[in-house]
Amino acid sequence: MISLVLVSTWANLGGATLMYLAALQGIQGELYEAAELDGASVWQRLRHVTLPQMRFIMLVLLLLQIIATMQVFIEPFALTGTSNPDTITVLVLVYRYAFTVNQDFGLAAAMSMLLFVVLGAFSALYLRLTRTAD
Repeated sequence: MISLVLVSTWANLGGATLMYLAALQGIQGELYEAAELDGASVWQRLRHVTLPQMRFIMLVLLLLQIIATMQVFIEPFALTGTSNPDTITVLVLVYRYAFTVNQDFGLAAAMSMLLFVVLGAFSALYLRLTRTAD
């Protein structure tokens, strides 16, 4: 499981880093200057200026990461196959039910539809958040 986490983290690190850096560059320097003039330490500036200004991008990235995590299939399938119970994700479980364990296509289709509904709810929440922020 540790190797799967490392591979997935390395694969998604670039996009998240770029989004965080873009959000950091969008914070106005005057806010840091005002906090420094008020006597705020580095930790207080981080807590009271940086984190509130980045709250929206952190929420968006959290939702995108939840959606991406529910869709993980390639890494566990390629690294451990479908038989290791420690590395089963939702999509690997759907694959197992449909093609390897008992070939129950109905159960696999039902699980896929449930995953579709859950991902649709997270996607709708993501779209609602990004629409109201503009």
